[in-house]
Amino acid sequence: MIYGLDSAFPPSVTGARLMYSNGWRFYGGYIGGPRAYNRWLNSDFGQLALIGFKLLPIFVGRNRPWDTVFNYDAGIADGDAVNNLAGNCGFNETQPIVLDVEYGTWDGQAVTDYCDGWCNRVHMPGHPTILYSDPKTIDAIGSHFDYTWGADYVTSVRYGRPPAGQFDPSTPPPWDVWQFDDNGAIGGSTVDLNSARDDFPFATYQAPG
Repeated sequence: MIYGLDSAFPPSVTGARLMYSNGWRFYGGYIGGPRAYNRWLNSDFGQLALIGFKLLPIFVGRNRPWDTVFNYDAGIADGDAVNNLAGNCGFNETQPIVLDVEYGTWDGQAVTDYCDGWCNRVHMPGHPTILYSDPKTIDAIGSHFDYTWGADYVTSVRYGRPPAGQFDPSTPPPWDVWQFDDNGAIGGSTVDLNSARDDFPFATYQAPG
């Protein structure tokens, strides 16, 4: 297994170096979304890549209660946005992209159609797709994506270093990445704690120019 972090805002350089030296090896950050006020810059991902982190670029999709329009065309529109944002953040067409579908959003066919439209558009240039969501949503629509990242919080221990051998994402539940704690605090940042398969295809950052 490999362990990593994600957070709403980029960590400081000093904090990120501490995280990496403590054994955390991947990091999830936000490339944008319909309401993504905390979109990261290309340089934020670049700094983490220089330190050595593997990366998970996250697109915050339409989520209830803020959004009400869920259909295939809405997914297409947001997928088009993803393809532009990914490149702007340093991720070429072969790099995986995460769709963040928050708890309570999925309620049937309309949201499924939205996700299908999103995946269709994001797949077109070559991006593999990852669904980040709660267990119920992953059970319902996880098979529509290439990979799954489940959020199921089972500990409140504030791990400063990865809990070696614990929280295997593959059995059970059969996910590729598991966000097992949303209450971490490392290097001055509030972070979520995650585990992933050793062979998981993380994204590779490409510097501009």
